[in-house]
Amino acid sequence: MQSRQPHLMGRSRSSIIGDRYCAPYPISLAIVKNSAADGIFSVKDVNGNTVFNLKRPLSLHSRRILCDNTGQPVLTLRKNLMTAHNRWQVFLGESAAAHDLIFTIKRKNIFHLNSRSPDVFLVEFETTTDCCFEVEALWSQRNFKVIAVQSHSHNVVAEMYSPDPVQSSASFGEDFWVKVETNVDYAFIVAVLIVILHESN
Repeated sequence: MQSRQPHLMGRSRSSIIGDRYCAPYPISLAIVKNSAADGIFSVKDVNGNTVFNLKRPLSLHSRRILCDNTGQPVLTLRKNLMTAHNRWQVFLGESAAAHDLIFTIKRKNIFHLNSRSPDVFLVEFETTTDCCFEVEALWSQRNFKVIAVQSHSHNVVAEMYSPDPVQSSASFGEDFWVKVETNVDYAFIVAVLIVILHESN
């Protein structure tokens, strides 16, 4: 099992899921709706090669498993149906054990039911009420930014946007492009953005 080494921005490499998901250059990915019965989304690179697949196993929870291109589970995404914040928990591999919990995603304010711009809390900073990342969602423009929150700065680490319709139809039918900045963990970014897309339905 891969080791977990989560930490915030400000270091040369922002590994949350694993170092192998941090590239020394910007990464462009496409999140594509999948028509397969056991799949929901596929994540592809600019050449159309599959990087991740999101699958939906039979479960009482709203549970999704993010697998790599070999079919190995990378993350388990589970929605807690008993909370008012629309809280999602993300675990390492196919686990749902507390010691494998990596981060949680929840809506900013329970009193704003239409709010779909959530905050992300890393488990290693669970003793603080301050979020580690936030998502700026502009639904009318189909544009979303993941922002690393630090004491004196807010840095955009990834952006998801809808491609040009003409360009999209001429490629492989992607629904969203994602640009991930240098040395940012793109498995983490994909998991956060997939939760955003689920909450939009």
